[in-house]
Amino acid sequence: MTSQGRSRDSDCDKPSEKENLLVLYKSDNYIIVNKHYDMKINANHPDDKITVETLLCRDYPHLRDSKVSHSFRFTHRLDYATSGALCLALNKKAARKMQSAFVKHEVTKHYIALVRGHVSFDERYTDVSIGKDSFVTDFNKMCVSGTKGCLNARPCLTHMIRLEHGTFDSEPASKLLLIPKTGRTHQLRVHCASIGHCIVGDYTYSNRQDTKPIRMMLHALRLKAPTALENFDVQSDDPFTSENCRLWNPTIIFKTYEDAVYSCLNPESKCKENIETTMADEETIVCLEDVEISKSQPKTKKNETLKTNR
Repeated sequence: MTSQGRSRDSDCDKPSEKENLLVLYKSDNYIIVNKHYDMKINANHPDDKITVETLLCRDYPHLRDSKVSHSFRFTHRLDYATSGALCLALNKKAARKMQSAFVKHEVTKHYIALVRGHVSFDERYTDVSIGKDSFVTDFNKMCVSGTKGCLNARPCLTHMIRLEHGTFDSEPASKLLLIPKTGRTHQLRVHCASIGHCIVGDYTYSNRQDTKPIRMMLHALRLKAPTALENFDVQSDDPFTSENCRLWNPTIIFKTYEDAVYSCLNPESKCKENIETTMADEETIVCLEDVEISKSQPKTKKNETLKTNR
């Protein structure tokens, strides 16, 4: 597994250094970056000067593809407020192979979150369906099925594992490992809110009440994909440790991330199902040349893992 060292902007109590984009992994076929929180992956408005697209165009101009709308083929999405591992395909074939891996449920996506309150479960599956909140028209907000005005709710599933209890800025909070088995819009945020434990700093799903934190505490920690071209398993730094986040004070450690993953992959595990796969749906982008978010590049020779310290 490829792992990247700590970057200087990993603290959760100070602004992100958005002018720099950390590359976690680079090969002939894919580039995986550590997306900043509060950053768009691309944009059509000229005032959006700093996005994943613009930073990659600046740092890797030779990887741009004029045949696609936004210079790069993004193989999946991360919310504006979410940080972490984001994969781009560097050629059309690589994009199709990654898309196929998503469709076959072969892609692993692990997220780390700090949520409000102390969760009582060791692990659980949340399977409430998610739809569009028709009462909200000025921004994108989802809702759980059964909520008044919730349209076109679709089934989804999230595996939640408790890692730690503690306090965030002196308020009770829990650290969770979240493994989405589907990819609905805002799935992890909606599912956490639905069980009464909103993600710390989630302005939207706290009904615009949680405004004090500098960011939403949701991070895409790990991305693993066995594509037909190459296999990769990339893990970024965890920004929600006491070393990286001075406002987070863990008081009880139930299990480490490594222990949580191992226990659920153990053949004798009581987990309802293997946590290793993620289903493909609206958060996965069909990465062809005529799609809005994309990228391509001729092949070179050798896989390269970049360990850039900023």
